[in-house]
Amino acid sequence: LTQPLLRNFGPQATLARIHMAAADAEVARQELRKQLMALVGRAEAAYWDTAYAQEDLATRLESAGRAERILRDNRERVQAGKMSELEIFEAEAGLAQREALAREAEQNLAAAVNQLRTFLSASCAEQPAPIRATDTPEESPTDGDRAASLTRAMTLHPDYLAQRQTIEQENVRLAFARNQRWPQLDLVASYGLNGLGDTTGGAAADISSSDFEAWSVALELRVPLGGGQRARSELETARLRKQKAILELKSIEVELANALDTVRGRLQAVRGLIAGYGKVAEFREKTLAAEMARLDGGKSDSRKVLQAEQDLVEARLMKLKSLVDLQKARIDLELTEGAILEKLGFEPVLDDDAGGGPASL
Repeated sequence: LTQPLLRNFGPQATLARIHMAAADAEVARQELRKQLMALVGRAEAAYWDTAYAQEDLATRLESAGRAERILRDNRERVQAGKMSELEIFEAEAGLAQREALAREAEQNLAAAVNQLRTFLSASCAEQPAPIRATDTPEESPTDGDRAASLTRAMTLHPDYLAQRQTIEQENVRLAFARNQRWPQLDLVASYGLNGLGDTTGGAAADISSSDFEAWSVALELRVPLGGGQRARSELETARLRKQKAILELKSIEVELANALDTVRGRLQAVRGLIAGYGKVAEFREKTLAAEMARLDGGKSDSRKVLQAEQDLVEARLMKLKSLVDLQKARIDLELTEGAILEKLGFEPVLDDDAGGGPASL
C-alpha cells in the first residue's frame, strides 16, 4: 500500500484527469450544439426563402393576369374605335415582360424547393412531389429587452458555455500544478505471509497457519535535485493559461453583446421598412385603381396603367421581402442568443449509459 501525503494527495489531484475529461466532453457537446444551431438556422432560412418564392410567383402570375385583361380590353376598345392600335402594342409588351418575370420567379421557386430537399436529404428524383411552405411571414411581436437577451446568451450560447468549461479545465490544471510543487512523501506499508516447506503443499499449509508474518511501514521522501524548477514552471504556465481563458471569455462576452445589439437594431430597422412598404403598397394600389378608371374614361393610356401596376407589384414584393428579412433577423437573434435549439426542442444530450458516447437529440 502506498499513500501519498504531499504530492498527489487527496481526490483533487487523483481525479484531475477525470474532471478534465468531463470538461472535454461538455466542450464537445457545445461544439455539436453550435454546428446543429447553424444547420437549423440555415434550414429555417431556406424555408422562408421558399415562402417568399411562392408568393413572388403568385404575385407575378397575378400581375400577368392583369396585363392580359388590359390587353383584351384594349383590343375591344380598338375594335370600337375608342383607342389607338399603339395601345395594343404597349399592352402586349407589358404582358410579355410580366410573363418573363413569372418564368424567372418559377425558376427561383424550384431552386428554393431543391434547397429544402437538400436539408431533407432527398433528391428531386426521389421526391418529385412539390414542397410548399404553409406559413406566411408575418410581423412578429417585439423580442424583449436587451438585458434579458444578453442573459439568455450567457446561459445558452455554445461558445460562451464552452469557454466556461475551458476555464474549469484550467482551474483543475492549476490546482494540480500547485499540488505538484510539493515533494514526494509517501506512506508505504506492506504485509505478507510466508510458507516454508519441502513441497508446494507444505509451503501453502504454512501460509494458512500465519506463523511467518512479514510486514513493514515506512515513509519515502523524494526531493528533486533541481529544487522543483519544472513544477514551478508548470505552475506558472497553468496560471497564464487560466488568465488567457478568462480574457477569451471576456472577449466572447463583448462579441455577444455587440452582435446582439446589431441584430436587434436590424430587427427594428426591418420593422420600419415593413411599415413603410405597407404604406407605399396602399398608395400604389389607389394609384392603379385611379389610372384604370382614367383609362376606362379615355383620359389615360396603357403605359401609365402598366407602370402603376408594376409599381404596385414591386411595393408588395418589397414588403414581403421585408417580412422574410424579419424572420431571418429573428433567426439570427435566436442563434446569437443560443436559444434556437431550446425553442425547437433539439438540444443534444450525451448518452451517459454509453459511457459518454455519441450525443442524441
